[in-house]
Amino acid sequence: RRLVGVSRVRVNAFYDYAWGKTASWDQLQRSYGGELIFDLRLFRAFNMDLRLQFIQRQDHTSTQEPFVFSVAVSYFELLN
Repeated sequence: RRLVGVSRVRVNAFYDYAWGKTASWDQLQRSYGGELIFDLRLFRAFNMDLRLQFIQRQDHTSTQEPFVFSVAVSYFELLN
């Protein structure tokens, strides 16, 4: 008996670009990263998505964390 079954593995990559300007303010923010998503089935009773994400910021690294690594459960369902 398996406790965890992996039904699908997905990979996403992204690049974000944002620029804002007012009369006294001008700012550019860029970041890139990727995520690895596992569709899991636990104990033959629960479906869930497990997401591992990595983000690298290119601008303003002195005021923010230079990268973010997160683990999140984005979907959880009890099977009948």
